[in-house]
This record gives sequence, C-alpha cells and structure tokens, in this order.
Amino acid sequence: MQEKKVVIETNGPHIARISVFETNRFSKNTLVGYCEVDLFDLLTKDLEEEHVEDLALLDPSSSTTTMGTISVSCYIEDPVETEQSFARRVLAIV
Repeated sequence: MQEKKVVIETNGPHIARISVFETNRFSKNTLVGYCEVDLFDLLTKDLEEEHVEDLALLDPSSSTTTMGTISVSCYIEDPVETEQSFARRVLAIV
C-alpha cells in the first residue's frame, strides 16, 4: 500500500494516472496495468469520512482489456494541518 498526497488547484489538472508495476531485482520493472481517475469527481462525493472506490486496472497494450481492479481511497485534509506538518518536516531537516 502506498500513500500519495496531492494538491489540486481549482483550475489546474485533475486527472491522475495510476500505473502499477511489477518489480524485482533481476529485471526491469514491468508495467502491469494502469487506470485514470478524475480527482474532482472523487473529491466532490460525500467525504465526511474516507472514500474508497474500486477502479478497473487496464491492460497497457489494450485499453479495452481489464487486468483486475485497484482500490483508491481519498480524503480532504485540513490545509492548516498540512501546512504545519510540512513546516515540521522542513524544520526537522534543518
């Protein structure tokens, strides 16, 4: 499981492409599948709590073939809390 934080601007890009790779030590990483999600659509749903959605994981060689599903969760973080957390991390580095 991985967590990524993104800042979405009102007039900025809002389509995220999620790529899933198979990794190992002996060969190059292999793209297993991908999906695209409209972050505005995801975030305009009722987000009193964390929202989880299952998305189709598409075959990289054929966008009509589904390889499986991927679960994506999202929540809106308090901007003040985010700013304070960022400042703490910067100060910890210094």
